Amino acid sequence: LSLNVCSQSERGLLGFAADPYFALNGIVYLYYTRPASGVIGSCVNRVSRFVMTGNTISAASEVVLLDNMGSPAGNHNGGDLEVGNDGFLYIGVGDGGCDPRDATQSHCAGSNDAAQDLSLLNGKILRVDRSTGAPAAGNPFSGAGTAVCRTRGNGPSTPTTICREIYAYGLRNPWRITFDQDTGATRFYINDVGQNT
Repeated sequence: LSLNVCSQSERGLLGFAADPYFALNGIVYLYYTRPASGVIGSCVNRVSRFVMTGNTISAASEVVLLDNMGSPAGNHNGGDLEVGNDGFLYIGVGDGGCDPRDATQSHCAGSNDAAQDLSLLNGKILRVDRSTGAPAAGNPFSGAGTAVCRTRGNGPSTPTTICREIYAYGLRNPWRITFDQDTGATRFYINDVGQNT
């Protein structure tokens, strides 16, 4: 598969996961940074589902599950994808290096608070239906005052409604996640980074 990706800084093809029924359906999931005009940093992160036959992934089979997740500074994109014991797709999204709401990019590094902003997908673990990208049933935020944010984008004009896709928040760059295979529960571990540590 050839993808048009942004490759500066920590961008590019960042995550790959096979569906639990890959041997039967050939489905794989990719997390990658793609070019986008009119956004801070000129690139956004996307999660898509594809079908693989033999050693070829069909570009025409792409189903976009999540898109337009900010990558304003080029770093802290996260990128890991895993299917949990509950069958949902978990996605580690970084804080973008700078707050995607800040057009001046003055809220970066330690002053970036995107991970605490529940109306942005940055700095979170997202949990979605692996076929559609819809928020997983049982996620912490739903009902009045929330919205489906999976493709709306993260920028200065993003609405402030809470995103239903969020499963965990307050993370800097959850670039690797893994699940405990020794339990039927969905217990997982997150590899994150700190500021200068």
